[in-house]
Amino acid sequence: MTQTTTIWIVEGRTGEYSDHREWIVCGFRDESKAKALVEELTGLCGSVQQFIKSDENESKPDSVYYWDFDECEAGKIWKKADPKAQLDYTGATYTAYKVEIRS
Repeated sequence: MTQTTTIWIVEGRTGEYSDHREWIVCGFRDESKAKALVEELTGLCGSVQQFIKSDENESKPDSVYYWDFDECEAGKIWKKADPKAQLDYTGATYTAYKVEIRS
């Protein structure tokens, strides 16, 4: 008989159609921890998007754009929480999904 264990994988995505990217952030044994990280990363991404679109950013001569989002404070926090984070004009989304590990 095969024993199984369930883990939760947190995945990030950005882009659309043929220009989309996906990456694995990490995995958890606990579903609630995975979902909490999804919420945190989604919030951080939203903060970065708000900053990029803000007057505060656009009034600076060295404006932060999608490709250099880790230059703003929110982007630094986001990049620390998800070192593989990527962003384009579509934003970034995070999901947690269940994977069964068989042994």
